[in-house]
Amino acid sequence: RAKRMLQEAALERHTTISQFVIDSAMSAAQEILTERTRIGLTSEQWAALMAALDAPLRMPRCQRLDSFLLELRLSTWQHDGQPNP
Repeated sequence: RAKRMLQEAALERHTTISQFVIDSAMSAAQEILTERTRIGLTSEQWAALMAALDAPLRMPRCQRLDSFLLELRLSTWQHDGQPNP
């Protein structure tokens, strides 16, 4: 069943099963490694980022979204910092 699925997917991509598996694995590896990528900022860049994040939102839709996300965050976490079950 797995082999048949890989064959069909490889055919859809006009490639061999081997190349399809390699491409898929490389794509997954890139995604995983991207998740752990860190970005270094100077102290000035950090201050600018924090100022931008702390600044009040200007657009009403963004303000509503921000309120919703805050409520969601508060309802998801208990007061002791542990997630609700």
